[in-house]
Amino acid sequence: MYTFKFARICVRGLLILLVLQSIVASPRDMGYVDEEDQIPGTNEAFIHFIKNTTNSFCTCGRSVLQHRFCNNDFAIIGRKFGRTTRFYGDPEYEGLHYGGVVIPIAVQQVFRGSMKVHSIVNLHYILGSHCGVDRSSVPEDDQLFLITGFQNKFLKRKNKDDVSPSLADEEGKELFLVTSCGDCIKLSTLSRTQIAGVFLNYYCGEMAITTPTVYITHDAPSSTNTCYFHYSKVKCYDKYAICLSINDVGTWRAIHRIPALPPVLSAIPVDLHEIVKSNEGLGDQDFFEYCIFHVDLPSPEIPIY
Repeated sequence: MYTFKFARICVRGLLILLVLQSIVASPRDMGYVDEEDQIPGTNEAFIHFIKNTTNSFCTCGRSVLQHRFCNNDFAIIGRKFGRTTRFYGDPEYEGLHYGGVVIPIAVQQVFRGSMKVHSIVNLHYILGSHCGVDRSSVPEDDQLFLITGFQNKFLKRKNKDDVSPSLADEEGKELFLVTSCGDCIKLSTLSRTQIAGVFLNYYCGEMAITTPTVYITHDAPSSTNTCYFHYSKVKCYDKYAICLSINDVGTWRAIHRIPALPPVLSAIPVDLHEIVKSNEGLGDQDFFEYCIFHVDLPSPEIPIY
């Protein structure tokens, strides 16, 4: 009986191999060359090729604002300046599968990336699918927004008739993308902790750990070289906590109060000065504890500044 079962397994394996061979041998559509032949030669183009193939601007998983602000290609403060138009996926370009809206943004402050202050840039907001932003994140008015995203060059697909090996390296469409792995947050909604993280360099400064790590089990990992957050409560850590290295131990911190001193206020937009100066009501530590109150996990003790 065991011999018979083994024979069936062998036959099934051979059938699978035959199917795979037939798939590999089948011709490709649209006259494009094989994927291996389409890999560009220059280092810069190869990096773009890998980003487009893996959709790294869409596959970030769960992350907090600190991680995105310090690691995405660009981070700016800006406001909508002009008319919204639509854009669609273009099969002529490798990886450009998505559509959405194009919004002109007047750049007021640049923290990261190649944009210039006082310039107008067209940001491509991807909508729909796992890569799309929440529609509430799309600017619809003249208010200031904190925006993070990706500067990505989509390479033109190489045709069979293309004889130049460098053609795919040179031709491309470069876009500024805002995706599900980016941010578009109305400035007036930032917490004190987020204000300190963004404008006072708490997020990316010398003591900061810019890659906090998600976990899905009941207990956080025991390693102390970073900070951990549970996937179900990412919004709590996103808004009310910063990961810092305190005595070489990854530690979450909440900012209770920002001193309203002239040097400090000069680094923060005037629109946020009232939030900074207000000392009444609950602090971010209180908001954090309230945020995670209903989660079936032990509440971490987050020190406050």
